[in-house]
Amino acid sequence: MIVLFQPFTGKWTQILGVFASKDNVKAPTLAKIILETTVLAEKAGLFVDCITCDGASWNRSMWRLFGIQGSPSHVRSSTKHPVDPKRQLYFLSDFPHLLKN
Repeated sequence: MIVLFQPFTGKWTQILGVFASKDNVKAPTLAKIILETTVLAEKAGLFVDCITCDGASWNRSMWRLFGIQGSPSHVRSSTKHPVDPKRQLYFLSDFPHLLKN
């Protein structure tokens, strides 16, 4: 698994972490990685506004831990930002995987 930062504007990316594992990363561990990476990136001066990943079951389970949910009558795609309480942290599925799933 790779944690990658890409700004909304600009043509650069930065790998923030690489995690080798035999199987998928379980949702509680993935949520901890997301939180810690977000906090460290923000402390380094980056602005983390959204988390993007594919729609794999472990990612959807991680979304639920953050309260992310969607149904025909209710959509919640963000949670309170862990660093700045005035902001929201959004969770998105990347477009190619949305079409696939």
